Amino acid sequence: MILSHMLKVLRLRWLIIAGLAFAGLALAGPYALLAPDVYQSDASVVVETRSSETIGARTQGESLSPDYLLTLEDILKSNRVAERVVDLLDEESLPVLASRFGWVPGSTPVKPFLAKVLQPRMTVQSSLPSSRLMRIGYASNDPQFSALMANAFAQAFIDVNLALQTEPARAAVKSYNNQLTQKADELEAAQRRLASLKSQLGVIDSEGGSSADNVGLTTLATQLASAAANAEVASSQAASGALPALQSDPVITQLNVQLSALRSQLAQLNTIAGPNNAQVRQLRDQIGSVESQKSQQIAEARRSKAAEAAQARQAQQGIANQVAAQMQRTMASQAAESELAQARLDVAGVQEAYDQMAQRRTQLEVLSQSAQTNISLLTPATPNFNPVGPRRLFIIVLGVLGGLIAGIAVAILLELLHLKIRMAEELDGWLGIPDLGSVRSSDGQNILQPRRFAGLLPSLGNT
Repeated sequence: MILSHMLKVLRLRWLIIAGLAFAGLALAGPYALLAPDVYQSDASVVVETRSSETIGARTQGESLSPDYLLTLEDILKSNRVAERVVDLLDEESLPVLASRFGWVPGSTPVKPFLAKVLQPRMTVQSSLPSSRLMRIGYASNDPQFSALMANAFAQAFIDVNLALQTEPARAAVKSYNNQLTQKADELEAAQRRLASLKSQLGVIDSEGGSSADNVGLTTLATQLASAAANAEVASSQAASGALPALQSDPVITQLNVQLSALRSQLAQLNTIAGPNNAQVRQLRDQIGSVESQKSQQIAEARRSKAAEAAQARQAQQGIANQVAAQMQRTMASQAAESELAQARLDVAGVQEAYDQMAQRRTQLEVLSQSAQTNISLLTPATPNFNPVGPRRLFIIVLGVLGGLIAGIAVAILLELLHLKIRMAEELDGWLGIPDLGSVRSSDGQNILQPRRFAGLLPSLGNT
């Protein structure tokens, strides 16, 4: 169908096009006029650089990088923040609020239902890609409710971010508590052995002899105590999966940032491209590569901690062998003192390891109870009584345009179902008959009448 033929068809079937355009106006107009007003309130939060007192300190460049800010946006849009918003609301008002969104008592739990329906109405945006200011908005038909929910999402975001910072420290404290219980039992047993040995030998003082052997033994005992403490700390870190090393490893941190950026790009690309898109496949390959590098780096860190623990145990064993040799030389003249020295050595080693582990546990416990976070509420949301939607004129224009497009499509479809020769130029293209001329009436009208069956005849080609 040539363009001139199509234009002629549209002129002949203008009633259909006009009718469907009017139908689109009739549908969009009442909806645009009767749709309730939508109000939106915004709360502003500012992302500061992490101070040295918080868990997992970052450099200023990492804290303000676009990847880090995108990660914060993903956290804000997560279900965990929405569930925290529900927890911040009044418990008694939850059923009433849920019923406004279609919740039926007894159908589903009210808190997961509210978290699911409240989260899509929240919006977040930054003024600039590298800006530390984030605006958290909420849209509803009630300006008071919009302000309430915007402030609730801002506070929930701060609470969840704080929890993500302190949870690793809480896990480490739990691990240290279990190890300290075992170490306390070992210390108590070592002290009982020392007291029993003193009682058997009739020794009152706790000091060693003043001979050269005793001085050397004391020096080695101190070294062994330090080596034992180092070995205990290294073994505890290796047993816990090298958690402190993984948290402070800059390579793993950078890989996490790269993964967040790539996943964000993939999520954005998936909205406009299919799974077989070349860029989508390339991003998936890059994500797999980065995840592989991260796994290798984690394995390398754990192997490094295991090697450090083995070296510490080897060093401890070497010093212990030296202590044993020194003790044998001392036992030749002071058998009783050597037994006491060994007992003191056991107590000192276990005590040193216990003290170091207790000190580290105390530091982590303080960090796990920290109330500091790098996100602060800058401006709380207030009710905004100026509606932001719906865009009534846009809806009406869209309805009219939709009706026009539908009318044009119907007109063309009807013409395709009932083809007619409407112009002389179509004789050659459809029937293979050259146009030798036409006879026009005196008033300028073409007397060549359209043949309704012409479109059904086979083409005669050039024969």
